[in-house]
Amino acid sequence: MTIIKQPKDRATWLESAIKEFINKSLENLLRNKENEKTWAEPLVGFLSGEDLLYQEYKEHIGSFYENAAECPALWAGSFTGLH
Repeated sequence: MTIIKQPKDRATWLESAIKEFINKSLENLLRNKENEKTWAEPLVGFLSGEDLLYQEYKEHIGSFYENAAECPALWAGSFTGLH
């Protein structure tokens, strides 16, 4: 996979990285005779951690679900994921 240089606009960078992975990854093949892709190009979007959709997630998934505003590791600065 090609490494995408991170631009100032992180949303654009992340969307490009996700789409490139899905479009080029060998893991995205059905491995059938036609070697069809498992998934088409994804739709990528972003929303605020305070969006009401997250409350619906809690109702459907469970109260243990934490959005970005509620996750202590994120607001305590100890999250080691995307920077």
